[in-house]
Amino acid sequence: MPIDAYIAAVQAEAARGNATEHTFRPALKALLESLDTGIAATNEPRRIACGAPDYQVARGNLPVGHVEAKDLHVDLDKEARSGQMARYLKALPNLILTNYLDFRWFVNGELREEARIGRYTPLSSPRQRGESGGYK
Repeated sequence: MPIDAYIAAVQAEAARGNATEHTFRPALKALLESLDTGIAATNEPRRIACGAPDYQVARGNLPVGHVEAKDLHVDLDKEARSGQMARYLKALPNLILTNYLDFRWFVNGELREEARIGRYTPLSSPRQRGESGGYK
């Protein structure tokens, strides 16, 4: 899935005005699986010792990493300091933290790379109108 198609899918879901963090998961799964042949991303895999990361990414039957996804408006700086992330960073050697537009890749608990593919911009009074926000 090309990045522009992924962004369009996220934007279309958010534009409906009733999106939650889980609404965007099919688009992220498609993006992850498009990165290379043989990649499979399991949404809501079985719980593991450190918790329940949102995705397990595997090549064939070999797990190669995990992804923790937060809602579009979530500040990843704050989230990276959470207790949940502390457990994940200690236990998971290859982890991506995302809010669907910002991506942070951690290797052995250390931030390796960051990427932003879009920017969330809330619409005026989104809670009053039940809208999720927009994109630039």
